[in-house]
Amino acid sequence: RRAGLRYEEAIVDMERAARLSPRNAGLRAVLARVRFVNRLPEEALADLNAAARLDPGCGWIRAWRAEALRHRGRFAEALADANRAIGLDPHYFRSYAWRGGILRMLGKPALSLPDFERALSVDWHYWWGLKEGGREADPNLSWALHEKSLALRALGRVEEAVRSLNEAHRLNTRYGWVWTSGRDEDSFSRGEAELSARLEKAPKDPWARAWRGWTRLEAGRPAEALVDLGAAVKALPLEAGPALWRARALAGLGRLPEALKIASRAAKLDPLYAPAHGWHGGLLRASGRPLEALKALDRALALDSVLAWTWAWKGETLLRLGRHTDALEPLRRATALDPFNADARVWRSEALAAVGRHGEAVSAARAALSVRPDHWRALAVLAALTGLRSLVARALAAVPGGPG
Repeated sequence: RRAGLRYEEAIVDMERAARLSPRNAGLRAVLARVRFVNRLPEEALADLNAAARLDPGCGWIRAWRAEALRHRGRFAEALADANRAIGLDPHYFRSYAWRGGILRMLGKPALSLPDFERALSVDWHYWWGLKEGGREADPNLSWALHEKSLALRALGRVEEAVRSLNEAHRLNTRYGWVWTSGRDEDSFSRGEAELSARLEKAPKDPWARAWRGWTRLEAGRPAEALVDLGAAVKALPLEAGPALWRARALAGLGRLPEALKIASRAAKLDPLYAPAHGWHGGLLRASGRPLEALKALDRALALDSVLAWTWAWKGETLLRLGRHTDALEPLRRATALDPFNADARVWRSEALAAVGRHGEAVSAARAALSVRPDHWRALAVLAALTGLRSLVARALAAVPGGPG
C-alpha cells in the first residue's frame, strides 16, 4: 500500500500490526515512517519515542528519530540522537548523512562535510543506492549528495558544489540549484548570484552556466535562461539535462515545435533520464498528439514513479481522450505526491464529475482553490458543479488575458 502511495490504508495496516505485537520496536518505527510520509510528523515522533523506549540500544531507531527531530527544527535534540545512534551502531550509514544535515542546519558546514563523505563512501553508494539502470533505490543517497552540495556552497566552494549537485540530480531529478517548492524569490536571487560569481572567475564553466540557465528558467525568465542554456548545450552536447532545460525555455517562449524536437533529442541522449521523457510527453500533449504523449509519459513513469507532474499530465491526457475512469488513478497519485498541484486537483475534479462522483468532485475543486484561490478553471468547474453564479464572474476575471 505504501508503494502505491495509499498511505492512509498503509497506516491502518501498520497500526493493526503494532497492536498484534505491542513490544516490537521495529514495527513502531516503521509505522512512524509511514506516518511521516503521510505528513503526520507529531504522530510519527510519538511512535519513534515509543520505539526508542522499547529498544533503547537500537542505533537505527535513534537515527530515524534524529531525522524526525531535524524535520521538526529541533536540531539540538536531533544532534544528540544522531551522536547516540552512531555510538550504538557505527556502521549504519544513514546516521552519518543525517548528522551531516543537522550540522549544516546548525550553521556548521565544515563539520558536516566529513559526515557526508563517510556516508557516501560506504558500499551503499555502489550497491544499495542504485537500482538496475542507474535508478535510485535509497533516496538518502541523492539527499546526502544534495546536502553536501549545500554545505560546499556555504563554504564558497561552488565548483565542488556543482559536481555534487550533478550527482544528486542524476539520481533524483527533484534536486536543483534552488529548491523550487514554495517559490522563495530570495533563494533564486542568491542562487543566481553564486553562479554568476563563479562564471566571472571561470566563464567557460559549462555546468555553472547550465545551472544558472536552469535557475533563471525556474524563476520564470525563459528568455534569459535560453541564452545560458544555448551556450551550455554547445559545451555539453551529450548531456540530456541542459538540452531538456533548453527545450523547456523554448516552450516557455511559445516555440513548441523547436521545444518538442529538442526534448525528443534529450530523451535519446539519455534514455534513463525520466524528465526528458516526461517533458517530451507533455509537449506532445500540448501539440495535440495525445496517444504519442501517453507512450512518452509512461516511459517517464517507468523510470521514476514519483514525478508528480508526469502523473498529472498523464491523467489530463486520458481526460482529453474521454477515458475518465482511467484518468482517476494517475490524478490521485499526482495529488498524493504533490498536494500543492492545483491543476491536478482540478483535473481530478473533472474526472470524478464525469464518472458521477459529484460530492468528491466538489471537494477536489475546493481543494484546488485552497491551493490557488484565483485558479480560473477550478472556479469554473466548481461553478458548474454547484450552480453558484458568483463563481462565474470570479473565473472570468481570473482567466489569463481577460474575460474575452
